Amino acid sequence: MSDTLSIIAAICAELNGNGFCSAPRVVERKNFDLSEFTEQESDIPGLTTEFVNQVGGGGMTGDEFHGTMAYPFGEMLFVIDYHC
Repeated sequence: MSDTLSIIAAICAELNGNGFCSAPRVVERKNFDLSEFTEQESDIPGLTTEFVNQVGGGGMTGDEFHGTMAYPFGEMLFVIDYHC
């Protein structure tokens, strides 16, 4: 498996291990609005940073969150929605 596919597989495993993910897509970074995202250090092997936009949280149990993650691959982003 290529490095990029290995990283994407690790991203999906991480997000699915904590809840579930949906709507995966690859977009050009220059055409994607990251203004509502926070850049943070990534725990995914092979990546140094990631972008998160947590749009909801708390829920009935106090620990339910959802939002969108964006992972940089050069000029492209792997974008995926998460719910946990």
